[in-house]
Amino acid sequence: MADNRTLGIFSMGLCGVLLLASVYLYNSNQGEKRARLQKEMEVSNMTADLAQKEASINDLAKQKEDLKNELSTKISSLEKSASDSQLQVQSLTQNVSTLSHDNEILKKDAEDKPRKISSLMRSLEDARNEKKDLLAKVSSLQTQHQYAEAADEPIEVPNVETEIPEDFASLDLGVLVEKKSRGVPSRVQHTDPMFGFIVFNAGSDDDIKVGTLVNIIRGRQLVAKAIVRQVQLQTSGAMLLPEWKETVIKRGDLISQYVLQEKKILTNFHPNTPGQ
Repeated sequence: MADNRTLGIFSMGLCGVLLLASVYLYNSNQGEKRARLQKEMEVSNMTADLAQKEASINDLAKQKEDLKNELSTKISSLEKSASDSQLQVQSLTQNVSTLSHDNEILKKDAEDKPRKISSLMRSLEDARNEKKDLLAKVSSLQTQHQYAEAADEPIEVPNVETEIPEDFASLDLGVLVEKKSRGVPSRVQHTDPMFGFIVFNAGSDDDIKVGTLVNIIRGRQLVAKAIVRQVQLQTSGAMLLPEWKETVIKRGDLISQYVLQEKKILTNFHPNTPGQ
């Protein structure tokens, strides 16, 4: 009986010792783990600090490079400004020289101006006289034409060159101007070779307007071109374009113009009927 009690007490003591050992070991492991975790945190913090310092170093290095580039750019800009300033000084010096030269020329022109004005006045007077002569000639031609119309004077076709070709529509010479009151093609009535002026027998009644460009046709060829300057009901006066002023215009030459429609030839008259 006493042995069993002793055995029980021994067993309980052993269990207590084991329990205490287990608690000690557990506490030891927890301490080591906490120590290890603390060291890891310290290492992590140190690594983070190191990374932050490296980033700061990189930022400083970048700022240094940026400052270096900025300084280099400013130096280049200053050098270029200095060079440009030097060029401007040279240019201004040259301009001063040029202005001095121009000033001398202007002084000479000012001295010559009275003579030039006198010459221009003479030219203006000559132009006015030429205008008067031209107006008188135009008036004379209009009067002659009015007399011719009053007498119903026919136009004699000088030769076969003034006849209308059968294939006129295919010659790309425009559309013949029709004298609507007679249904015949318009022809040149009078010419003034000196002033390059012609009169033809078609006017506002035939849709002719001031500024109309007309062609002068002989046979199968374009002889000249003229701009209408004066228009009456049945007649018009036109000035030959400068490049055609040396051309000989004949009484009886046909008048045509280009219109924005299909090219055609008058069909209500015989091709070789002389105009009025």
